[in-house]
Amino acid sequence: PQNLPLQLFKIGQLAITGVPAEFTTMAGRRLRETVLPELSSLGVRHLAIAGYANDYSQYVTTKEEYDMQHYEGASNLFGPYTLQAYQQEFRKLAIALITGSPVGAVPLLPSSPFPIARRWRFRNFSSSDVQIKLYNINDRGWIWSRIRTLPNGMKTIPANGEVAFQEREFTGPLLPTISTATVVLSRSQERDINVGSLVNITAAGTLDVTEYTPPNPWVNEQAFRNLANARSLWVESNQKPIPVMAASPSWLSLLLN
Repeated sequence: PQNLPLQLFKIGQLAITGVPAEFTTMAGRRLRETVLPELSSLGVRHLAIAGYANDYSQYVTTKEEYDMQHYEGASNLFGPYTLQAYQQEFRKLAIALITGSPVGAVPLLPSSPFPIARRWRFRNFSSSDVQIKLYNINDRGWIWSRIRTLPNGMKTIPANGEVAFQEREFTGPLLPTISTATVVLSRSQERDINVGSLVNITAAGTLDVTEYTPPNPWVNEQAFRNLANARSLWVESNQKPIPVMAASPSWLSLLLN
């Protein structure tokens, strides 16, 4: 990656740095020694380094560790001065957090070069376990009881539960991956489905196929948008708001030669 996201949070006396890498112990100490003094005027006494945050770029080491080229140093993608670049940018974030000044426009996250894993998903809203069968979509018109299901094509979906299967769950060995199938719940309930969609089994025993939307992991979606926009979060207390957390995202361009 050439652009990496950085984040700095303050919660009371605790500051949290969100870094998209794994810091060695000494690299983490030097980053802490850079950020903590800047935030002391805000009453910050402790700093936690949250690694693997928002992206991943392997290891960050000190120059001395990089020069030794042991495992961590050899896994540093951007050269011997990577840590100094992090220190520089986090110092800027700390100053912006103190002054309340913006940190500049935030570019969009780069798209991942890896394909998104697709799943066959089934959600049972009934109070009983339900058995479904999956067939090749080209077998339409056959008597279901006289043909074979797809490989692993008989599944039990637990009551009030949701189950997801990997994309090749219903594909036999050495065969091309299938992306469509026919799901049968009963003689009157069958639907053609695509991998990646969500099959809902209703309490009335019918099938409903919808687009799958991943659940939002954030308790407060608006609060997450506030963080992404580098705004402060506030809690109303009596007559005046009290800032309890602030965050400032930034991007670190690592084009080090």
